[in-house]
Amino acid sequence: MEAYRFDQWQLSEIQKGKQNGLSDEEIMLYAKPDFDSWQMYEIRIALEEKLGTKAIGLLISGFFDCSKMHQIRLGFSEGLTYEQVLLYAQKRYSFAEMSEIRCGLEYGIKLDLIMFVLKTYGVHNLLEFSLNYEVPVMHFAFWVKRCSKMGFSVEEMKEVLWGVLHHLEEDEILMYAKPVYYADQMKEIRRGLEDRMQYYDIEKFADFHLDARTMKEMRESIFNTYHFDDDEDD
Repeated sequence: MEAYRFDQWQLSEIQKGKQNGLSDEEIMLYAKPDFDSWQMYEIRIALEEKLGTKAIGLLISGFFDCSKMHQIRLGFSEGLTYEQVLLYAQKRYSFAEMSEIRCGLEYGIKLDLIMFVLKTYGVHNLLEFSLNYEVPVMHFAFWVKRCSKMGFSVEEMKEVLWGVLHHLEEDEILMYAKPVYYADQMKEIRRGLEDRMQYYDIEKFADFHLDARTMKEMRESIFNTYHFDDDEDD
């Protein structure tokens, strides 16, 4: 290991490995000039986390840049099997695609549905959103398929899933899950439903010709009429 072959950041990763108890043999796995400091970091952390020889083998294969290596390491760290990680640890996938597939697998979704989501809604963190907010998998699968022909953007699809998370009924979600609405318009109708406003009142501002700001003003104005003074003491 010749010092002059490494820059200061690479040397720092080597030193951190020594300080954190890695053996010389383990450090030699990433102390190579072909790895930049960020790649070294991913391998070092994987070694310190004791993710196993198969995980390390993928990381040191030389096929992936640091951002893709990060997705591979996260998959192992979150408990994915080697076979599951191999489903997205492929050169043909971008970093963003790898991230979405990983989130979907951690979420417990089958690969065919993950790829359907990517094809239909693009790589815009819909799976990551659902994982982070713990949208029930069964409901997620139902709604992404049901809405797939509506041409929704990811933000519009998220409004549908917010309805699921806030325990709206299917017929209530369908009141705003329509192609005529933009995401911010959907949001105002959803909030009216979540506030348990009367349907006939919601219909007053659920007009796709209105911009979201006007819809909000109308919603709040109508909702304020639902508040009454406390009954006076007898």
